[in-house]
Parts: sequence; structure tokens; C-alpha cells
Amino acid sequence: MKTPYLFSNKWSTEIEDAGFTMVPNLLIKHQSDLDITDPEIVVLVAILSFKWTDAMPYPSAGKLGEYTGKSTNSVRDKLRSLEAKGLITRVPRAGTSNEYDFTPLEKRLVTYAHRAEISVPTYRKKSSHPYREFSTKEEEPKKTEIRKRNGSSGKLTPLGEVLSNKPWS
Repeated sequence: MKTPYLFSNKWSTEIEDAGFTMVPNLLIKHQSDLDITDPEIVVLVAILSFKWTDAMPYPSAGKLGEYTGKSTNSVRDKLRSLEAKGLITRVPRAGTSNEYDFTPLEKRLVTYAHRAEISVPTYRKKSSHPYREFSTKEEEPKKTEIRKRNGSSGKLTPLGEVLSNKPWS
């Protein structure tokens, strides 16, 4: 039997219970292409730890400093830098902390996804949970339809074939 892809199977239930943050692999892979410094990525990940839905997260600079072990001024400096690089937008909230809009970063990451020519299944909607259960038997086969374009022919190659041709194996 195939082991399910669960966070607790990779780490532990104790670590899972303390919470975890989903970070796009494209962000990790293209950190240097995006000109994001190591201190800036730490701040980005700290903000992402407050992003539980499609709503913009709004942790204070002080809270981000607590999470990262950096001073509030250092965090604010990194936030200004990320905004100047066009990766996030700080949206002021009346009398409280800013909201952080990741739309600019998301748009940049999508360009990297397109360069990799990865096709996202049409059934996946932006607002859907990436690990949702399939509600019908008709949807079940679609979960394996992620494909990669095959060279210059433009023909789609099944995911299983793409994975079996891993350059590191």
C-alpha cells in the first residue's frame, strides 16, 4: 500500500500539531533570481506562517521580529526592501498593522512556472485547497493529469513518465 503524503508522515504529529507553513517550491528555487536575500526570505516565510486562507495576512512587525529573532526595525527594513523589489505590497490598516499582499510575488512565481512549462489541471481553482478530497469518481482520474510539455513538439507527457526521467536518478 502506498504511504499517504501527509505532513506527519514526513515529520511527526507533534511537529504538525505545532503548525507548519506552506512555501511554494518556486520561491525556494528562484530566491536568487528574485533577488531575495536570506534575511528577506526569513521575513517572507514568517509572514506566510500567518497566511491561512486567501485573505491577506497582517502580522505586526513586532510579531514578525519575535518569530524571526530580529529587531522590529530590521524586520521593517526587510519589508521595505521586499516592497521596493516589487514582491509584496503593504496595505495599511487603520490604527493597526499592515496587511501583506503577495499578488506581485505570485505573478512573478507564475512566470517561472510557465517557463518550466508545467500545466496545472483545469479542475484546480485558485481558491481550492491543494489537498482537497475528490468528491466524485469522475474527478479521481484527473488528479494524475499534471503534465509537462514534451520538448519542441508541444505534446503533453504523462506525469509518471516525466518523473521516471528524473535527471538525479
